[in-house]
Amino acid sequence: MKYYQLLIIVWTLFIGGSYYLGFTPLFLGLVVFLASIIAYALYAKDKAAARSGGWRGKS
Repeated sequence: MKYYQLLIIVWTLFIGGSYYLGFTPLFLGLVVFLASIIAYALYAKDKAAARSGGWRGKS
């Protein structure tokens, strides 16, 4: 298992556990989860552009 996969699992369990215990509202947990997914997708897009020598600026 790669390091980032472990971080994703731990982060998901943390947010889910926080919601389950009543510390985090469902809406806030979903917002954080979606923001994390979007950030990861943008990072992956930039990383792919860097590897191929493509444009890394605005789309």
